[in-house]
Amino acid sequence: MSKSFVRLDTFFSNDKKHIFSRCQFVFPSTTIGDYDQTTLTNTLIVAFEDLTTRLNNYHLKKCTLKNINTELPLLISHNIRNSCLPIGVESFDGDQAAFFLIEHEEKIALKPWNSNSITLENLSLLKFKYEIIKTTEKLKNKKLF
Repeated sequence: MSKSFVRLDTFFSNDKKHIFSRCQFVFPSTTIGDYDQTTLTNTLIVAFEDLTTRLNNYHLKKCTLKNINTELPLLISHNIRNSCLPIGVESFDGDQAAFFLIEHEEKIALKPWNSNSITLENLSLLKFKYEIIKTTEKLKNKKLF
């Protein structure tokens, strides 16, 4: 996946005192995040920084195609910090995403909150983390103006 999966928009409040963001992750198989939800940009930055920290310590769990439907919700319900999504950001509430090692390949398993099915994308944890870091820097730069 060479194009960024992060769809991001930032804009000022009417009084120009606050910066808001809309964000979602767009993959070929599905979209994660409610783009219509607005978030204070500072909140999104903190959530992305937390996500980066979690990704730095992330351990891929081995899984098979047969049991991914039980493993993803089990992994996240066991500990929400296993999620590969921003935590505490309303636009990602209810969505699920985690990395697994399936048949010797890194894959991200994705389940939007309003879906009953899980999709898999060929994406490495390293590339995912790079996009999160890059997006965090973009958001921080927006605050400078």
